[in-house]
Order: sequence, then C-alpha cells, then structure tokens
Amino acid sequence: MEIGTFNYNDWLDFGQLSITHGMYHGPSAHKKHFQACGGRNVLFGHVHSSECETFVSRGVSKSAWSLPAMCELNPHYIKNSETSWQNGYATVFMKPNGNFNLNIHLVLDNEICLPTGDILR
Repeated sequence: MEIGTFNYNDWLDFGQLSITHGMYHGPSAHKKHFQACGGRNVLFGHVHSSECETFVSRGVSKSAWSLPAMCELNPHYIKNSETSWQNGYATVFMKPNGNFNLNIHLVLDNEICLPTGDILR
C-alpha cells in the first residue's frame, strides 16, 4: 500500500476513517469535524489532546478522535498559559473490509509503556 502526501487540512479517507489535521477547536470541535467529513469516523490533531466523542449517523455509531501532539507543550506563543495539550501518537490497524482499530498512546514523563509492558524512554 502506498500513502502519498496531502495538503494541510485536506482529507485522507482510509477505509472507514477520514484523517485531517483539523480546523476546529473548542467544545464543539469533535462534532464539527464529524460533520465536515460527512458523518464518517474521523481522526484529527488540531487540538493537541486526546479525546473521543461518539455520534450516531443513520443508526450506526461513528467516532471523532482528537490526537495528542509530538511537539513542545509550551511553545513561545502560548506564553506559559495552561493548556490541555498532551504528547502522544496513534496507531491504526486497518482490516481488509475498511473497519479498523485505533489506539492512542500517550507519552507521560517522557516514557511510553508498550502493550508488552516494555517502557521506552
């Protein structure tokens, strides 16, 4: 399988999942991303924190996930303000039928605990 590049805020439809950087923030960000991708499952990173919200589209549950970031959590433009930003990443295991399993992995205290119990520093 080949994955090319796509532009900032373009959409990548990967099986039953739509992926974008994201353009909405605030309390309605998950719902707005869900609506913007046409009621599909959606993964976005614009808010830099891990959260999932589930919606129903034509009787089928769909989810909107926001991703943590792999960046400095207190960049100069934040000016030491408190944020809910987190470090982390996601893995997506795509099944041949387009269904998938998505796992979000948080980096806490500069460590990642793998499913095997191994700790990466």
